[in-house]
Amino acid sequence: MSTAKAAAAPRHKRRGGSDLRTGYLLLAPWLFGFVFMYLVPAVMSICYSFTNYNLLSAPDWVGLDNYIQIFTQDQNFRQAMSVTFRYVFIMVPLRLAFALFVATLLNKKHKGTVCVLPHLFLPAGVHHGLPAAVAADELPQIQRHHVPQCVESHPRKVGRRHQLPVRL
Repeated sequence: MSTAKAAAAPRHKRRGGSDLRTGYLLLAPWLFGFVFMYLVPAVMSICYSFTNYNLLSAPDWVGLDNYIQIFTQDQNFRQAMSVTFRYVFIMVPLRLAFALFVATLLNKKHKGTVCVLPHLFLPAGVHHGLPAAVAADELPQIQRHHVPQCVESHPRKVGRRHQLPVRL
């Protein structure tokens, strides 16, 4: 029975390791970045934490003295850990929940969504896109492309400053 299954299964030609070579070639940029931008600095930081090193002289090995000092004598360490853990366990989940809530609202079709989207993404556009657009003299084209969508949905409100109603 096993010979019948083996005979019925199609045989694939092997390419002599070319797929494996391609896989390693595609993995090489990530592997290079991981090793030289994460792993090496992490190991060096751990090694330097056991020394007294100030960039002007050779590192002096002090062993666990740095850790003993930070846990027993440093007054700012406890406050720094409190602020860090508060940020990690409170602020990050709240920001993620709020972002998910806003994304859910914007994913549905509501009146005013067309006007809210440009205002929501305005900080990113101003920070990255606006200086490039001004440098390339493309600001009038950007205004003509984005402003009419909001104006068409509320034609009576044009000309009044900060009077565009937003309904979610």
